[in-house]
Amino acid sequence: MNSELVKEFSDSDINTMKLYLSDPKFNINTVDSKGRNALFYVNAKKTQFLIDSGIEKDHQDNTGKTALFFSDYLKTVALIDSGVDVNICDNEGETALFHKPYEIAQAMIISGANVNKQNNKGRTALFSCDAKTVDILIEYGADINQLDLKSKNALYYSLFYKTEDRNNKIKKLLEYNIDHYGLDELLSRENRQYIEELQIMRSKETILNNLTDIKLSESKKHNRL
Repeated sequence: MNSELVKEFSDSDINTMKLYLSDPKFNINTVDSKGRNALFYVNAKKTQFLIDSGIEKDHQDNTGKTALFFSDYLKTVALIDSGVDVNICDNEGETALFHKPYEIAQAMIISGANVNKQNNKGRTALFSCDAKTVDILIEYGADINQLDLKSKNALYYSLFYKTEDRNNKIKKLLEYNIDHYGLDELLSRENRQYIEELQIMRSKETILNNLTDIKLSESKKHNRL
């Protein structure tokens, strides 16, 4: 019965929602069989209305997830603006950040999402994110070489999970100099060649930086003379 009520309420337009709320017997925080209130099912516009009407914005369902775990970009912004806790963990120890695409991850991180939060297996969002999201995670301090409880890093799992952008993510992790010790045999020929190219590029950068330092030092000496 409650499941039907939650569905009917969340599917309603805002004017109809107001009629529901005008009934003193109606509880805006009624949950369905999954333990979810209406906030889990509505769009960004309705999200703001429900929050303004007093719905529990950090309510956790039977798996420990909040509405933020299922939100698109606009809804995420609405939830963040309302002050939701971006670091609530589900039953697996994961926050909503763990499986969000770049734009949503960026909004969450800027709002204080912990980029190094480990789940029950010791893994961070870096282990499960797409290639593009690697950048924002690293920019805000994610540990590129974080190991899980099996002493494996994000590169190890990227080699085995056949996602659409797996190769892009592997290259991105290698660009950030992730530890690939013991994994070379698992890397494709293309990726091993990419590592060699990166090493050459880094060597050139080091030489250029050293030359720049020498020139600056000589320039300072000349100016003192």
